[in-house]
Amino acid sequence: MNKIYLTEDDSINIIADKIRKSADSEINFIAFSRASAVLSVINLKLLKQLAESLGKTLFVSTNDDAVKMLAEKAEIKKSDKPEKK
Repeated sequence: MNKIYLTEDDSINIIADKIRKSADSEINFIAFSRASAVLSVINLKLLKQLAESLGKTLFVSTNDDAVKMLAEKAEIKKSDKPEKK
C-alpha cells in the first residue's frame, strides 16, 4: 500500500498527480493536520473517482474528526491510525 502524506499546502491537483504516479493499487492518505484539499467532500469524491478509474482503492488515516466524517461521506475506507513520518 502506497502512503501519501498530506500537508496543508497540498492542492487537489498535487494529490491527483500522486495518485496517478503511484504503482500500487491501494493508496493510503495520511493527514496529520487539516490538509485543505481533503476538507471538502467534493474533493474527496473526485479523488476517489480518479483512483477508481485507474483501478486503485483509496484509504484515509487521520486523527482529524472533520476529515474522518468527510471521508465517510465520500465513501472512502478508513485505515488504521496515522503513522509517524
